[in-house]
Amino acid sequence: MPPRRFFSWLTGWLFLWLPLAVSGEGAPLPLNAGKIRRAKEAEQQALRNKDSLQLAEAYYLYGKAYTFAGDHTLSHRYFLRALAILEPRGDSYELGRLYCRLAEYPVYLKNSHEMQYARMATDVFKRIGSLTGLTTSYSLLGQGYEKEAREKGNKAFADSALSYFAAVEKIGIRLKDTAAIAQANLLFAEFYGNSNPRCIPYLEKALTLFSAKENRRPVVNTMIILGDAYCVAGQLQRGYALLMRAKQLCEEKGMDDYQLALTLDGALVRYYEKAGMWKEAFAYHKRLSLNEKARFVRERDGAFLRLQTEYETGKKEALVKAQKRELGLNRKLMKVQRDVIVSVAMLFVLAVGVSILFFRLSRKNHRMSEKNGQLVKEQNHRLKNNLQMISSLLNLQARALSDTDARKAVQESRLRVQSMAIIQRALYDNTRPEHVDLSVFIPELTEGVLFACGYADARQVYEVAPVLLDADRITSLGFLLTELVMNACKYAFPDNPEPVLTVNCLETEGMIRFTVADNGPGFEGLKAGRETGSFGMRLVELQVNQLYGTHRFTRDKGTVFTLEFKK
Repeated sequence: MPPRRFFSWLTGWLFLWLPLAVSGEGAPLPLNAGKIRRAKEAEQQALRNKDSLQLAEAYYLYGKAYTFAGDHTLSHRYFLRALAILEPRGDSYELGRLYCRLAEYPVYLKNSHEMQYARMATDVFKRIGSLTGLTTSYSLLGQGYEKEAREKGNKAFADSALSYFAAVEKIGIRLKDTAAIAQANLLFAEFYGNSNPRCIPYLEKALTLFSAKENRRPVVNTMIILGDAYCVAGQLQRGYALLMRAKQLCEEKGMDDYQLALTLDGALVRYYEKAGMWKEAFAYHKRLSLNEKARFVRERDGAFLRLQTEYETGKKEALVKAQKRELGLNRKLMKVQRDVIVSVAMLFVLAVGVSILFFRLSRKNHRMSEKNGQLVKEQNHRLKNNLQMISSLLNLQARALSDTDARKAVQESRLRVQSMAIIQRALYDNTRPEHVDLSVFIPELTEGVLFACGYADARQVYEVAPVLLDADRITSLGFLLTELVMNACKYAFPDNPEPVLTVNCLETEGMIRFTVADNGPGFEGLKAGRETGSFGMRLVELQVNQLYGTHRFTRDKGTVFTLEFKK
């Protein structure tokens, strides 16, 4: 019987094997080391580059290598791995080529032709406009209909097969592609079968076209088929000459293809039977039977692997539905993309004009922003100078007063003004004026107040988390800290040989806990068990209300002020 399938030259449908010397053994032929090495190098490079498309190509090369070796179960597994990468990316020539490989898979198992994958490949090639790809998918569809026609005797299927083969030839003529034209002639020859003399002219034409392009592998394959047809037609001498020439080319060129080896063995069996050379016929028949048996064993042993592959890739029905949904979504996405491109093209001229206008406005705004920035810096600088001037005036006024209480009140006001200056510097000298880091702000303000009160040598203990507060709340917290430090200087540090001030500010579950403690005896109101109603305490309560917090004064080896508020 002639080979049952011919595959497109573009997708590697003509597979070649090891030299075909006659031997009594039919063990599986080894892998082509060069093909496996190229696939492995491509895989390693893809992993280094983290390139999924390159990894898919490496899996495709592995699949081709194992197909050449006749291990179709393992090749199918690699093709499915490549499919898992390529399908989510949408239409491409590589995806259509992979669908064609999957459509060929049942042929090797002598199972039904996978028409579904062939149709999916055809849809992809049509959408991307690949005529060369269509020659492959049309060939597979025609072969599928031909098989249905032979099995069911349906003339409509036979007509469909011939129409697809004619479409392959038409595309080849349009592209001036002699390989595609030769492929169409091989398909017509297969349709008529080697027992029909009508196949011989098609095969002779295909051989001429392949030979003109020096396509070595297709030439060898066509020689085997034509030689077999000559033998069936009774032209044994011509047939034997072609078969021997094909065998010689395989040995000279080191071609290695499991399927082609089986085809040549089968043709030689038929030749020797017709020539009455029963010993040679038996030797080739034994070799052919052992190779077929070896393939059957590999396919049987690979059954579990196929089931595992199906489990990993999902059930076939679900996969097909997902593919159809994905194809539909891709088509919709492409339509949306086309609409967007048209809209962008229509608005392009307008966008250019508007962009020029905005560019000019942005330059103007940039100049205004720079000017405003300079004004803000100047304003902040003057504000700091004014605050410093007010502090100096209050200091002069305090020195001029003879009344102790009045001088004390003016000095406290001066300290508050200095605190405002420190807060101003913390806000506007910062790279982010909208927020201030408490871990920087609190020690700076505390040291400034202690220095102004004459207690710069007092020991200071800080435990402040790097919490960011906005400008409004940092102002309230600054005034509050100023009053508390001033109270410590007034009531805790006089007559204290080792004054200590402790300031903690920690964040827990969105709440900020702020604590100021000294090691003094405490002010009079707290000694009496109540907080005084002085101006300073009213100012403390006012700032606590501004922060929407709760506070309390306690005594623990000194006065402890605790405030809690939300961040």
